[in-house]
Parts: sequence; C-alpha cells; structure tokens
Amino acid sequence: MILSVNNLNAGYGRVHVLKDISIEVNEGEIVCLVGANGAGKSTLLKAISGIIPIMQGRVTFRNLDITNSRPNHIVKEGISHVPEGRQIFGSLTVRQNLLLGTYIRKMKKEEISRLFNFIYSLFPILEKRLYQKAGTMSGGEQQMLAIARGLMSQPKLLLLDEPSLGLAPLVVETILNVIQHLKSTGISILLVEQNVNAALEIADRAYIIETGRIITTGNSKELRENDEIKRCYLGM
Repeated sequence: MILSVNNLNAGYGRVHVLKDISIEVNEGEIVCLVGANGAGKSTLLKAISGIIPIMQGRVTFRNLDITNSRPNHIVKEGISHVPEGRQIFGSLTVRQNLLLGTYIRKMKKEEISRLFNFIYSLFPILEKRLYQKAGTMSGGEQQMLAIARGLMSQPKLLLLDEPSLGLAPLVVETILNVIQHLKSTGISILLVEQNVNAALEIADRAYIIETGRIITTGNSKELRENDEIKRCYLGM
C-alpha cells in the first residue's frame, strides 16, 4: 500500500467538509473518487497534499506519517498534486513551467533532460510549444502542461483533480490514455474525474463520496454494473 487515509476530518475554518474519510491506494493502482459537486473530492486531495489542515485522522504515505506536513515536504516524499483549474503560470514559457516542477528536488542536468524527454513522449505537442508562453496555449494544451509539471517532481503518487474538465473529447481521450500509461510506469494515481464512466473504465477501484463521507467502495467493474451507481452517476 502506498497511501492510507484513516478517519480523516478536514474543512475550511469552521466548515467541516470531510467526516471520517478512510481510503487506500495500492502501489501501481488507479483509484478514482466519484461524487457530486461539493461532495468533498477536491478537499480530500488538498488535505492529503498539505494545502489545508487536517482536523483529525491520519495520512500515511509509504509507511511515513505525513499528516499536516508542509506541502513542499509532501512533494519531496513523492506526492504530486495537479489541481483543478490547471493553475499554470501563463506569463512563463512551457519550459519555465516545467522547470518549476523540478524546483523541490536537486537534479543534475542529465536527469532534467531525461525528464523532458519523458514528457515529450507523453505530450509531443509540449516539445513544439516549449518556448511559447503557457497562457497563449489552448485549454487542452494547458492541461497537458499542468500534468507534465506535476510529473517533473518524479512522484510515486499523482493526485489528479478533474483533468478532463471543459476539454474537447479528443483531448480527454489523450489525457485518459496518458493516465493509463503512467500506471504502467509504476506511478500510482488518485483521480477525481467528472467523466465518471471514463474514470471507472481506467480505474482499478473507486470510492463514492457524498456530503463528505465515503458511502460506497468497490472495484470499477462492480460499480459500473451497480444499478444505483448507473442511475446517480452514469446517467442511465
């Protein structure tokens, strides 16, 4: 097991969003979080990555307690969070955005060069846009850059928050294919995705979250065949 979240409670100020959340992600596994808007999915990713404080509970990553650790420490340990809304630096070039992903680690030029080549293999368009300002790219290209920047820190676990939001179907397909490929390289992924059907197709397991609580969990095939899940989340 690479990530264990036990009885986690978190929120914003006095607003208690997450209530006794417990989830697990195994090595080399894609796990998706499914739930309506406002259910607490993004809040959970923020709590794991140290962006918001944990009120109660414990987060363990590779047998190390990272509960309420600072975000930079969590990145150093091997967790990278790609937030909803991309949050790239539009005034910087693609290359500069990617280099920011390496900032937390001291890397030799050879290692950075290898990482760039890995990114190009995933997203060839980024090599062509390398010296273009990120803010002038399309939404799909910006999302690719956000994921690529997250990968530049060489994570063992990638937290992906709504990577397909607002993107054209062909771009969504590209990104989902990349997510599957990342799994084959040994990177574990915790995925929040609005396209529930597509997420369940590529994920090994899923957790259903409602109003800050996990209400159902199971392997993706079982959940896709669950009549209640079909009705509530798959539009069937």
